[in-house]
Amino acid sequence: MKKKKGKDIEVTAINIFLILLFTCLFFIILYYFLSYKSLSNKYSKIWDVHFVRIINKDCSYEAVCTTPTIYNNSTTTSDYTVEFTGPNQKAVYEITVKNDGLVDAEVTNIVLGLPHCKGNAENTTNASNDADTVCNKLTYTLLDEDNNKVVPGTTIKAHESKIYHLVLSYDDINYVEENERISDSVSVRNLNLTVDYNQVR
Repeated sequence: MKKKKGKDIEVTAINIFLILLFTCLFFIILYYFLSYKSLSNKYSKIWDVHFVRIINKDCSYEAVCTTPTIYNNSTTTSDYTVEFTGPNQKAVYEITVKNDGLVDAEVTNIVLGLPHCKGNAENTTNASNDADTVCNKLTYTLLDEDNNKVVPGTTIKAHESKIYHLVLSYDDINYVEENERISDSVSVRNLNLTVDYNQVR
């Protein structure tokens, strides 16, 4: 009887030991999983430069400006048009770019879409002439808050925000006679913008 009781105590002790062992292993695995996840999240934030907001800052006179779309938390925007009805009109968009990463970044490349003009006149000849007139006098550029052109090498520090101005203007420095004016509005498309960044070396 004593022998059986001793065996029962031994089996119980082994079972308790195994339960404690598996419990310890479970907590060790859980600890390393959570540590790895935390480390992954930390390092995924080392690099994070993106546009956070775009607004219509100025759409002068009779111009019609739609709002661009920011693509997937990136520094690319597109999907907008500007409609001009006469010379010396412009569209100004204010872009907020933010560096949520842990390292400073610098602009390496700026890609502006080549504007495409489409005349809205019913007469196809007038529409084509209007489109050519506007497209030949368009200026499309990206400026900083001081109205200087944004160029490669422009930096944005970690946790810093900057404001850019994306400007599309239909400029005619000469006086335009009535018979030289466009006959109807002209829509401008293909107004993409991508700003490439890299870590400051």
